[in-house]
Amino acid sequence: MYSHYAPDLHGESFPPQAHPGAPWVDEVQQTVSVNLRLNNRPPHGRPYFVHQAGVYQRDRPYTDVPFWGPSLAGHCGGSSCSFASWGTHAHVPTPFTSPVLFLTRYTNCGRGVIEMTQAVHNFASPESAGPNVDQ
Repeated sequence: MYSHYAPDLHGESFPPQAHPGAPWVDEVQQTVSVNLRLNNRPPHGRPYFVHQAGVYQRDRPYTDVPFWGPSLAGHCGGSSCSFASWGTHAHVPTPFTSPVLFLTRYTNCGRGVIEMTQAVHNFASPESAGPNVDQ
């Protein structure tokens, strides 16, 4: 969700931000998975942050054009919309894979109330350390 504006209730909940080199990545409501066993630890010593929104643009020329986490599925029915997306490593280049699916559902509960439900699925092999969710 990029912006939620309810002038009769409280104004804007998610105001736009300016973040050069990361359009949308830190401007949206997103889930982030961090593998605490691998994050900035030997042997790689690299960040392990899988973002629902996409990657930072710090790996020229590969990230000259913004790359967002791919949307895999979406469905709307009644007062809800649900989406599945594949998480991407925020800090590239990286030696790690992105074994994380993010599931998000938005439901209009009426009277200005929007419910957001999130789930994270780790499809890494059991011997790898699963991500801990940090939002």
